[in-house]
Amino acid sequence: MSLDRLSQIVQASALDALHPEDRATLQRAGLTGANLRAAAFDAMSEPERIALVRAAGAVPDTCGDAIPMAPARGPVRTLDYLASYPKGENETHLAPAGYAGRKTMKRLDVFDLMAAQSARKGGCLALTDSQIGMARAYRTLTEDLLAGAVRCSSMEAMRSGGGGSREGFTDHRLDMSRRLDLLHKRIGPGAGLAIRRIRPSKRGEALRRNIADRALVDAVCLQDQDMATVLRAHGWAVKGDTVKAATAAVAAALDRMIGPVCRSGIVGAHYGDQPVSMLIMGKK
Repeated sequence: MSLDRLSQIVQASALDALHPEDRATLQRAGLTGANLRAAAFDAMSEPERIALVRAAGAVPDTCGDAIPMAPARGPVRTLDYLASYPKGENETHLAPAGYAGRKTMKRLDVFDLMAAQSARKGGCLALTDSQIGMARAYRTLTEDLLAGAVRCSSMEAMRSGGGGSREGFTDHRLDMSRRLDLLHKRIGPGAGLAIRRIRPSKRGEALRRNIADRALVDAVCLQDQDMATVLRAHGWAVKGDTVKAATAAVAAALDRMIGPVCRSGIVGAHYGDQPVSMLIMGKK
């Protein structure tokens, strides 16, 4: 990615804060995407830029003042953790259990932001809970494998496998690597048919590149890029058809990553007068 996370967050806010006439002037100059956001940030005065950075890192009052200001944290939402407390002699009730009555902050990832955007438009996110769970598991596995190259004796390392021993640490990393290789194999080297079937007249006039499934999944799951950002980066026009096709390609890739569903269970059958129970294993 050409920009760091702080630049992306602040420049996107600058574009929203820019006066509509100034924004229209930049758009008439032919600026789009990251160039448009950067130009909007440059067009602001220094006090406005400082205020924008501070606003990006502001902490909600309900969360207390112990949380540091961090502009690169990105958008968050507040929530209450509930706990059961006694009520009278035989009853209990649920009440917020935050420290000193404070709320908890949760950073929003790309799927939370896409769901919020869809809700504002009166729709819902075109990804299932299982697909989003697979995407987040893929991101966690990738980050753990990239960040866990040093063996240590912490409790977290001992829980991850092998009790903290050299052999257990190596086996655990090999297991993560095999799982990640399997997910990459399931994604495949191709490009989503839903995207390639869009007529060239609707793709946009810029220099277009094929969007491989692996590049699409990595951009969304690992780099927190929404569909519009991925399309612009590959020279595609951001329209309803292209966004829908890109979302369908991501959904199909995530389904492949989840893999086939194997069901097993006990099935009852009757042969003559005697009921017989059969154990069916590995039925797809």
